[in-house]
Amino acid sequence: MTELRFESRLFCDADEESRCMAGYDMEYQQLSRGYYRGRHSVARIGSDVSVNLERNNRTLIQSAVTPYDQYTLYFILNESAHTRLNGALFTHNHVFLCGPRTTWDTVDLTPSTPADDSPLGPHYAALSFDEAFFESQVLGCRSDSKVVSALRNKSLHYEDRKALGTLKNKVSDLMKCIEGNTDKGAHFAVGVRNSVAEILSDYIRNRLPFSAPSRRGGYSKPYRVVKRVREHIESQFDAEVSINLLCRDMNVSRRMLEYYFQDQMGVSPMAYLRSVRLNETRRQLSSDDHAHRSVGDIAAEFGFWHPSRFATYYRDQFGEMPSETRSRVF
Repeated sequence: MTELRFESRLFCDADEESRCMAGYDMEYQQLSRGYYRGRHSVARIGSDVSVNLERNNRTLIQSAVTPYDQYTLYFILNESAHTRLNGALFTHNHVFLCGPRTTWDTVDLTPSTPADDSPLGPHYAALSFDEAFFESQVLGCRSDSKVVSALRNKSLHYEDRKALGTLKNKVSDLMKCIEGNTDKGAHFAVGVRNSVAEILSDYIRNRLPFSAPSRRGGYSKPYRVVKRVREHIESQFDAEVSINLLCRDMNVSRRMLEYYFQDQMGVSPMAYLRSVRLNETRRQLSSDDHAHRSVGDIAAEFGFWHPSRFATYYRDQFGEMPSETRSRVF
């Protein structure tokens, strides 16, 4: 009988929730304003497959790197989601398969509801399985080193409404069963495990030979430009940032940069800059390593020189004052 273990937790801090998927180097940035609420549930099926479900009430940038010995099948359960994955539109009909050591990021552009603290955003599902499962259950007797090589450090983003519908139903049945404490969980767990193998086997059988797109070739220009700007901003938190200089370096007009950011991130470049700096301030306010420093000292490090203005920005972004963050953590 398949062993089944289940955990579910509620969170009021995005960084804390980002640590749920061990080994993925997850990083979250909260973009939309308001108090954060999230739920992360995981069902571990045997020793080789895990089903991770996540839902939250704020727009997040979620970045991750797949562990060196894992594959991940990523999709959205609900139909109302408006999400970008590595810059491309990602809907409830899309599947994202990433191999070991693949980097990826998502931005949920579904409008959030600041007045409601319940987790209402897209319901993300990430099915993680190890190399042994992929080679034995997916590739089976036709184990092909070309497939394994093609997926290492690469990803596949494709649409498969019919097969994905079957998997979604089985995942939903599994989680309802577990949360309802019924004795059918193991039965549905086997169904999920088999569906993952069938979906991937069918895809590989029908589409081989294939080559996963190169990192640069597979990304759109808006995504590449926005990613370069993000990297520049995040590497110089304490430096002055000139949008005009960024436009010159990226060889785009200011209007085009504004459009790219709205399209890819749902915010302007300056709103993104402030959001990132507020997120970093919050991390330091919550860190034992900076417990000896004052709130004003930490805020000034990230360019917030006026205490009252910083407090307003912080409360608008996170739904609480900086002092409340500190008192809750310590």
